[in-house]
Amino acid sequence: MSEKRTLTTGGRAACRVAVFVGLLGWGVVGALVSLIVAAAMGLTAILVVLRCKHGLTWAWPSGAHLHQVLSFGVRYYFGKIRNLLNV
Repeated sequence: MSEKRTLTTGGRAACRVAVFVGLLGWGVVGALVSLIVAAAMGLTAILVVLRCKHGLTWAWPSGAHLHQVLSFGVRYYFGKIRNLLNV
């Protein structure tokens, strides 16, 4: 079943690229536009499904939580660099 979906998805992607690149003559820009459109459509579809089936709502992060996540990321990043440098 997943193989069929993969082929269908690949076929649709090839059609989008063919339209933007071949018929409109946009070249590489057309391929990028096709990729962006596909990503936006996929993200929209996933958000709609999650909202309808599971009641997904948007929650803005609080300042304290954002600070906690960013400080962990910074510590992790510098720790990784220090580990690479054997400091």
